[in-house]
Parts: sequence; structure tokens; C-alpha cells
Amino acid sequence: MKLTFRVPTLNQVFNSTLWTQEDGISPYWRDCVYTAYQIDKNKALALSEQERMEYVKGILTQVCKNKLGDFKKLVTKCQTLWNSNAKEINAAFSKAYDVDVDPILNDMKAYVNLNPICPRYLDNHTFYVFCDMKIDRIMRTCFHEIMHFVWFYKWQEHFHDDPKEYDNPHLKWIFSEMVQNTMVENTPIKNLSEWRGNVYDYFYTMKINGKPILKTLDEIHVQKGLIGLFEEGYAYCLQHEKEIRAAIEEAEKFISDK
Repeated sequence: MKLTFRVPTLNQVFNSTLWTQEDGISPYWRDCVYTAYQIDKNKALALSEQERMEYVKGILTQVCKNKLGDFKKLVTKCQTLWNSNAKEINAAFSKAYDVDVDPILNDMKAYVNLNPICPRYLDNHTFYVFCDMKIDRIMRTCFHEIMHFVWFYKWQEHFHDDPKEYDNPHLKWIFSEMVQNTMVENTPIKNLSEWRGNVYDYFYTMKINGKPILKTLDEIHVQKGLIGLFEEGYAYCLQHEKEIRAAIEEAEKFISDK
């Protein structure tokens, strides 16, 4: 399993960040950029979509230029740390997902970025990490995104379905976020305790019929294994999709209204 850290181009920064300013994007995602760079939210929202993007783009351009030296230092630091632990990481992921991850994940790239939200792209094994995170948090982000890569590799191998359904807002994406906790707590990834992945906070408190949803998924995995989690876990989410989506919407609204 090979992961290379890189400094992004300005266009990569824009492409991976400005989508948060599109009309219709939830404030939960949109406002993170305003907070990170003290952008005037009222001014931004008074603009058209194109004007808003240009406004934010101008601010990000200057920030990126100011942080270029920091980006380079962080890339070097992250690469050194990852390389020194690569063998242990490779073994843990291979065991957890019952697949040799080396040949399927030998081309991963992580770009240090200005976006507090860390987007990932399954088709080319690329993701972004936030430049203002502490290095342990960056490593946890790496684990989180790589777990998506392996999960959907195995998922596609089993179901042969449409990869377009692996991203937001599809339920398969939501399910893949939920099971991050399960795949950490019940596999050798747990032994990589400093960097093990995490899920969105609202999943930890989400319940169906009074029972924590993550506990239900844990039980399925322990009893039925990975393929059982694919099949029964997803069927469970399909059965309760309306409740799950309503809970997510309420949690994100509460957070964005704070």
C-alpha cells in the first residue's frame, strides 16, 4: 500500500474547495470554509453562485500563496511518518478486509489543502487533508479515506453495482461512513490506536427503535463477517433509510445553526 503526500496546484485547491459554494449545498459543508478563513458569510451569501465562488477564490489564492512553505514542510513530515509505519498499516488493512491491499492501493495520493472538509475521489485513489490539522488528525483522516477505498473495492467485487452510488447523497455512501467505526473496533486496525478512523459525531448517538445503530452494525459484523455486514447491514439501513436521513438532516441543521 503506497501513499504519496503532495502539494496541490492552485487549480486543485479550487476544484476541491469551491464546490462548497455552489447553490443548494448544505450550510453544514459550506460554512466550514467561512469559519476557517474568517470570510464574511453575509457578504458571500448575498452574491450569486458565480460571484460567491470568485470572492472565495480570491481569498483562497492569497492564503495558499502565504502557506506554500508550510505545505511543503507538512508534506515531508507526513510522508516520513507514513513510510515509517507503512508495513504495519498494510498488514492491518489487508487482514481487516480480507484482501491484499498492496496491488489495489499502490497509487494513493494525499494533497495538503485549504478545505476543512477533506474530499476524496474513489476513481483515482486521491484525497485531500486540511493543512491546519495536527499531524495525528491528518493520519486519522488518511485512514478514514483509505478505509473507503478498500471498502468499496470489496463492495464492488461482491455486488458489481454502480460506483456512482458510492458518493453523497446515496445511501451506500452513508452506510460506508457508518461502518468505519465497526471496521476499526472489530479488526486489527484497532491496534493502530493513534490513527484509527472515526465517524461523524452524530452516528455515535443515532438510534433506531432505541438501540444505537452502530451497535447493531457491530453485532452483524461480529456474527456474519464482512460480507454479512455488506448484505445484512445495508438491508438494515434500507429498512430504516427515512429515519437515518431525518436524523442526519436534523444533526447537520443543529450544527450549522450553532
